[in-house]
Amino acid sequence: QFRLSKLLRMNVASGKALTTVTLELDRQTPFTIKFVEYGTRTKTPARLTLEFPRTKSAHGIVSEETVRSEHISSIKIKEGVFTGELVLRFEMMKNVAYDIVQKNERTIIRFYPQGVKPPAPAKGNSPKETAALEAKKLRIVIDPGHGGKDTGAIGPNGVEEKTVTLSLAKKLATEIDEKLGAEVYLTRTSDKDVPLEKRNAIANAKKADLFISIHANASRNKKASGVETYYLNNASDEASKRLAQRENKSAAKPQGEVDKILLTLFQNYNTEESRVFADDVHRTMYTRLSKRYKDLKDHQVRSALFYVLVGAKCPGILVETSFISNPIEEKRLNSQKYQGEVASAIAAGVERYVKINKDRLAAL
Repeated sequence: QFRLSKLLRMNVASGKALTTVTLELDRQTPFTIKFVEYGTRTKTPARLTLEFPRTKSAHGIVSEETVRSEHISSIKIKEGVFTGELVLRFEMMKNVAYDIVQKNERTIIRFYPQGVKPPAPAKGNSPKETAALEAKKLRIVIDPGHGGKDTGAIGPNGVEEKTVTLSLAKKLATEIDEKLGAEVYLTRTSDKDVPLEKRNAIANAKKADLFISIHANASRNKKASGVETYYLNNASDEASKRLAQRENKSAAKPQGEVDKILLTLFQNYNTEESRVFADDVHRTMYTRLSKRYKDLKDHQVRSALFYVLVGAKCPGILVETSFISNPIEEKRLNSQKYQGEVASAIAAGVERYVKINKDRLAAL
């Protein structure tokens, strides 16, 4: 069966000399181009249309975006329900030229004044080196779930979630430092109580660019297994809702009041960046781990109202790093080897996100 391509994100960077639109798909996808020049008689704007066959857009990508740019005024995205293509239409200002470059999964469209040679693409460092250099200014806060009196979930053989998350978070901090050279902070470095309200407050106090909360999943079904990653939004399903309620129990407020706070704050929360961050981390984590653990199940990226993610003024995610309630995965989670593999896989996902979104992160 043919798999559809997917548009994961669209980044727009505009300046006086150049407006750049970067499309990130999950794989390299061919496209066709149609250009209609400015209508001198009808005064209709010039339009550039890109059509990607057998492609869909990820959840959360808007169908129309107004652009404050000297080169384009709007971008419209339309999916062919029956024909299966993804169409992007750019309405251009008068006397504007464009060029298009496709590099693997990325398609880059540049708009600039006619007759003016646009700035040449940056040269020198490789993409990985450039990402690493630019990431040195990034600040990332890692939150080891639970701690102190709050043990979190406990496995059938007595392994406590709070111990696993702290050990894994420390390994993740080392991996991120080595891969990105970013400033990394932990919400706790020992077995102590840290209120949920304080965890995201630490991220804000450190002026974090990214927030990662590490947890181990649990279920009454001892056979439940696999990995999943969450971002803040209304619950994807009942299982996600129940998980969030369990994690929110350690909040210093009654559950009813917590729910009201979550719903109020969520109304003003922009979920798109966290969704993209979660997608990059989860896809990379699962791809890497499943090569070594063939039985690993992918529960994909989900959303729920996690109290620990509310209030952080940066993209934030919560990673469930396997089911501690499953005897097999409990044993894995308790091993330094598996913890190191999970930390390395998450760090690689963070590196991917930073590499693709370095311009946007620099502007946050």
